[in-house]
Amino acid sequence: FPYTTFFRSRWSRWRRSSARNASPFEADAFVVHSSADCPASRALALGAWAEAWESSHGRPPLVFLDVVCADRAIPPLDLLRHTLVHLGRSRSLLLLAGPRFLEPLETCAHLYMWLAIGASLASAEAVAFTEPRSPSQAEAAELAEKGALVSSFDAFHVMYTRKPPTREPCALAAHAALVRCVSLASVAHFNESVHAFMPVIAQARQLPPAWAPQQPLQASAASEEH
Repeated sequence: FPYTTFFRSRWSRWRRSSARNASPFEADAFVVHSSADCPASRALALGAWAEAWESSHGRPPLVFLDVVCADRAIPPLDLLRHTLVHLGRSRSLLLLAGPRFLEPLETCAHLYMWLAIGASLASAEAVAFTEPRSPSQAEAAELAEKGALVSSFDAFHVMYTRKPPTREPCALAAHAALVRCVSLASVAHFNESVHAFMPVIAQARQLPPAWAPQQPLQASAASEEH
């Protein structure tokens, strides 16, 4: 639900500015997120990044977010094949990194694909967030979970990823294709590709647990890598 509201509110503004400010064939960012993380937290993280980006660039960002942009009438295996195209047409990679970011194999595969197509880590950035907490737990949780997130990248191994939480044959076929890709790339190389994103996560802008939409990230922080 949060993604639909977020994009509808910005769609008209993007259409007015895209013709003169952005190529209609490129996305400003390909969004990588984990289905295992809290949907509301992911939406808040994306909204914070987008508000800061807009303040810095003078227009709303154009992003590719699979849960909104991908045609769900297309089988998952075909959607997986399209991912390389979407990555290749994106100027940067945005990681919405929550505590369970590395659990789905598909999320990890997006990181591997970004490097496999020759894209640079310098074009990747992350927004880290924690799961919702009570006010009394917020500050401690923010520090502990950011450290745990960095550690999860350092200790990552593909064998710890999980299958999609569905028994649908199409989804399982897409997962099997990813497993074959890992085998072809070699497990060691796949793991190293995910490990390579550890500096990106270490430098991620951290959303406080009590963040609200009226408290966007500072625009200056969003422009650091642009």
